[in-house]
Amino acid sequence: SPALADWLATNAGRFDVIHSHSLWNWPAFAARRAAVRAGKPLVVRPCGMLSDYTWSRNRPLKMAYWLARERGNVAAAAAFHCTSEGEAAEVRGHKAARGLVRVIPNG
Repeated sequence: SPALADWLATNAGRFDVIHSHSLWNWPAFAARRAAVRAGKPLVVRPCGMLSDYTWSRNRPLKMAYWLARERGNVAAAAAFHCTSEGEAAEVRGHKAARGLVRVIPNG
């Protein structure tokens, strides 16, 4: 949404960190762009979106989007907030994921 992009562009500098939930959507890109522009670290909560199952669904479309946007979102993350060891292993299995991976279960 243009309103979200405008809000992030205006307000991202007020925060210590930008925390994005999920991948494969436009808000993840908007969060990354705002974090980079504001010089703030980006934490990504992948929500299982790097799993083999997710990659198996609409793979050609995913690959195109990966090359266009998502690889940059994953590469820009300073850290990944995972809720299970399995999800953490999925993140660690991606070469583009260079940030810290921490498991913090849902409370």
